[in-house]
Amino acid sequence: MGVQGVPSPPSLFVFRFRLLPSHACSNLNFHNLVVQDAGVVCTRDVLGVRINAVPGDVRPLLLAAKARAALLLDVHAYCAYPSRPQLDLVSEGWLEVRDAADKETVFGYSDPSLESIGLASDHADNAPFFEAAKLLGCTLSRVPDLAHAFGDFRAARSQAGSYVAFFANRVLEDVGYLFGRRDNHPDWDKMNAALGTTTAEWTRISKGTARHNPLAPISDVNRAAMLELARGAIEKYVAWEDGQTFASLTKAATTYIASATPGRL
Repeated sequence: MGVQGVPSPPSLFVFRFRLLPSHACSNLNFHNLVVQDAGVVCTRDVLGVRINAVPGDVRPLLLAAKARAALLLDVHAYCAYPSRPQLDLVSEGWLEVRDAADKETVFGYSDPSLESIGLASDHADNAPFFEAAKLLGCTLSRVPDLAHAFGDFRAARSQAGSYVAFFANRVLEDVGYLFGRRDNHPDWDKMNAALGTTTAEWTRISKGTARHNPLAPISDVNRAAMLELARGAIEKYVAWEDGQTFASLTKAATTYIASATPGRL
């Protein structure tokens, strides 16, 4: 008879990332945001991701933590547009606490600038992160594939040249594919019918016109228009999906009430 191994008690891992550009992070200060199974805290340009896991090779955990942080930044880029820049991150280090269940964790930050500029959790710069966390907990938990559209939108925002057109088109396709395929393309008719849009509205970022051409610089006006359309595609889908979910829940509640009421349908 074999001897069963005793499972290792979980460890608490805290991964530390640096947000860029740092000048855009001076007022960030929040804690206890949830991204999938991870807790996220931030003070200025230092972002911490907390994960509980069995001790072992830390590399997969680092990749998982970075993926969750990047997902948060993808959705933040959407929520922060157009008044605040999109952010990027680099990994700086990690801490493991052995034999530790999930618990409150204090994330310390010390910098000479604190002597002159204080931190405020209710600063407006934090609002896009709160909105992003709400989307992650609601719409994205129901439709995980929508994450591709947020990722491509953040990539589009980072482009100064004509590649903004390429990524804006990808956002539109990401949303379109959520309505299925037809002839190996997104089902555009189904998407437009659901979102209340037309093919003509998407012309500027459609496959035929949104092409990368490094020899043809893009104007600021064109760039802004493309980003507005790309963001609008996501926004319209989120509103539509929320409406579908609300209608489904209302129907389920009505059915339950009717079934629980004797003598009534």
